[in-house]
Amino acid sequence: MTELDVLLLESFAGAGRAEASRLAASGHRVHRCHDAGAPAFPCNGLTEAGCPLDDGVDVVVLARGRLEPQPTENEHGANCAIRAGVPLVEAHRGVASPFEPWAVARVDGTLIDAVEQAAAHSLDDLVEDLLAVARPPVLEAGGDPSRLSCRIDRQRDGARVVFHGPEVSDAVRGRIGVRALDAVRRSDRDLDVRGVSYVC
Repeated sequence: MTELDVLLLESFAGAGRAEASRLAASGHRVHRCHDAGAPAFPCNGLTEAGCPLDDGVDVVVLARGRLEPQPTENEHGANCAIRAGVPLVEAHRGVASPFEPWAVARVDGTLIDAVEQAAAHSLDDLVEDLLAVARPPVLEAGGDPSRLSCRIDRQRDGARVVFHGPEVSDAVRGRIGVRALDAVRRSDRDLDVRGVSYVC
């Protein structure tokens, strides 16, 4: 698995210490809504540090160490992550959580596997939408649309959509690019796509 950018949220200061260590030991970059020991408000998004979600986050890990029926002030970043469409993984230690309807996984002890699986599948729906808009131009050009594949590469300066498929003209590639960008705009994903490429 490639190195991931993970936003770590804690229900209270220090609740995610073990999760931070596990993520770092597995080679993933850990980001936070506010610096360790700093108050929950203002978050980094309101300071010069900037919001990690704006720079690109693959997965959010929410470490909940106490029985809290409502979100704590330290967990407000989860709202932003859910709205941005970033997958949320809860490290719950058996406690109740108001975020359960939005979490893609609730884990205790298998955090790294859950984080990497969430990142790998977080854009599956969008990839299917991209393939759906790319197949008709390929078919009209005489190509076999079943040979078409797509992936989304998240990078620090934005995402790239990469298609692999049969040989088509530059004009068809251009049509696919326009359709792909339109599909991303129509989706509910807060994804900054900087380019679309088609590889034969």
